[in-house]
Amino acid sequence: MQSSEEAAEQCLDHPEANIRSAAIRVLAFKWKAPQRLANKLETILANDPVISVRCDAAGTLACCFRHTNDSRIGRLLADIVFDESAPMELRRAAYQGLFMIREVPRELLFKLARNWSKFDFEFVNTFREINGP
Repeated sequence: MQSSEEAAEQCLDHPEANIRSAAIRVLAFKWKAPQRLANKLETILANDPVISVRCDAAGTLACCFRHTNDSRIGRLLADIVFDESAPMELRRAAYQGLFMIREVPRELLFKLARNWSKFDFEFVNTFREINGP
């Protein structure tokens, strides 16, 4: 997987969750998560039966759009944060992803990073307001 981006991509559909998760992480950290993978990552985020794999997909999707302020991806992640029926682990991964998408001042990031368990819904809502309700 680390020797080829293509090999990592092929593992995104592997039947074993730990292989899918590893592939997602390799694509994020080794191959810098190209935006062309966004549709596949969105599918994994929405449909993978394993929450930890979906969390990895949320983080890697955010890496694909790091500092782009992409409104569509921002809204997608913000909607997950606001979804109280979603597992907290997934909501937290989506929340952290929002900070990757928008270039947040370092001092604010450090302040918020001290307590990821409390969502700053005012910040999250700014992603939802871009495209309306």
